[in-house]
Amino acid sequence: MRLRFGSVIAAGALSLMSVAALADRAANGMIVIDDPARPGVFEVFRMSGAGAKDYWCAAGDHAIRGLGLPRDTRIYVAAPVGKSAINPGRSSVTFTVRPSTEVSGAAAAAEQGHAMSVKSVGHSYGASHAQAGCVSSFVVEPGQI
Repeated sequence: MRLRFGSVIAAGALSLMSVAALADRAANGMIVIDDPARPGVFEVFRMSGAGAKDYWCAAGDHAIRGLGLPRDTRIYVAAPVGKSAINPGRSSVTFTVRPSTEVSGAAAAAEQGHAMSVKSVGHSYGASHAQAGCVSSFVVEPGQI
């Protein structure tokens, strides 16, 4: 019995280590983790005070810098703000660069406005457009310009 329990703990620790190995910190400090079970899918984890532009900044930065994808790669919301599939104790937005039929259908039906949103499946932006939101995420002190 003791060996079995130890094996479960070791397997759990290995699983957590493999997820941690997939973690990336975006330019704005938000944590991004690739979903090991779904290629092209990643979650941006909630950070206090973060808005939609911050989630998109992290998604764009991760796609370009973290995954090495071209700047014109389209990024889609695969699951809106809610409970994480990777880390159920945390809140995240799930993004994809390989949209499923469901996400593609939602994207085709969605009215894409200029305001960035992470509240509905299918909302999308190009990686460079999303990453451009990172620039204004940095605080500029008076006299620095």
